[in-house]
Amino acid sequence: MFNPQDIAQIRGLIKQETADLSQYLRIDGGRKYQGHELDLNKALLNNVANFKPGTYTPILRETANLDSSVAYEAQWIQLANMVLVFGAFTANPTTTATATTLGLSLPVASNFSDAAQLGGTASAQASSGDHAAIKADATNNEATVQWDCIGTANLSMVFFLGYQIR
Repeated sequence: MFNPQDIAQIRGLIKQETADLSQYLRIDGGRKYQGHELDLNKALLNNVANFKPGTYTPILRETANLDSSVAYEAQWIQLANMVLVFGAFTANPTTTATATTLGLSLPVASNFSDAAQLGGTASAQASSGDHAAIKADATNNEATVQWDCIGTANLSMVFFLGYQIR
């Protein structure tokens, strides 16, 4: 995680870089483009201020073809209204060649209305064929991990997903 000194240093670097960059964005003698004022320093500093890293342990919901599952501590980053999540879980499928579905809680709540509002992927570490798609579950406002398992052995899977807070 960043401490206050790191953030101050990052802000200083961004301020210098955007000051250097702003000279290339001058149009008609000012910093205007299509009637909108460009204030790069403010926009970039606001994004640094809105940078929130953290960890959490997802709550898993076995929805189809799973005997058990275990979540491990995951890392997440929020930048303004976007969230990225990196983590791992184990899953024990019930039968082979069957649609397998696992619900995954999110570190920052979002109100989804469509499956495409969250996207990601998961892959088994020791199995070359167990890969999963991750999408939004609009009913439960969580992520849904979905795959057709190729075996019933306990799988250790790593995942990455991203979504916009709604």
